[in-house]
Amino acid sequence: MKHIKSGATLSMVRKNSLLSIQNYESLVLISWLTFIIISCNDCPSGFWKCTNTLECVQETAVCDGFWEHCNDGSDEYNCHEWTCPDGYEKCHDNLQCLKINFFCNGNRLFLDFCKDGSDELNCKDWNCTEGHWKCKDGSWCIEEFRVCDYVTGNACQDESHVDPEMCLQRECMDGKTKCADAKQCIDASRICDFHVGSATQKGP
Repeated sequence: MKHIKSGATLSMVRKNSLLSIQNYESLVLISWLTFIIISCNDCPSGFWKCTNTLECVQETAVCDGFWEHCNDGSDEYNCHEWTCPDGYEKCHDNLQCLKINFFCNGNRLFLDFCKDGSDELNCKDWNCTEGHWKCKDGSWCIEEFRVCDYVTGNACQDESHVDPEMCLQRECMDGKTKCADAKQCIDASRICDFHVGSATQKGP
């Protein structure tokens, strides 16, 4: 936890929080990169006023389903009436907002999932967000950099992201290069890194 006192200079505030606090008494940075502003005035854009305290929390923290960021817990009240901010979607229970790119990613780590499991339902009808690629069986959206990397961990269960015929035809994304077999894409920084057959490890 980090506390910036009211006497802090504006340059220090911008460096530590990327926010201009001007008329606010203090700013607290807590876990999960959630900013809480203590204010006697209205909250700034992108923040939401706690019901019974002077706190303002980021709108993206309201109704996240996991943490009560307000001391009075009001950021997790009446979530069925809350409209998720841009880039977020309601889970089926209408009580939790989740980042759009966490839907249909097959992951249930780091609190990036709907508690009712709905983020992994009907994925065949889900359009992957920019920078993501849909597995052939329609089950998951994986990060595009995983396509043709020939690493199977936390990627398509059907291994369609490493389909040999597809990878032969596919161009590597920026920052990656094809191996001699014209199938596998690896980070360009792995070339001549003195790690033979270990494209996923960092060189010296």
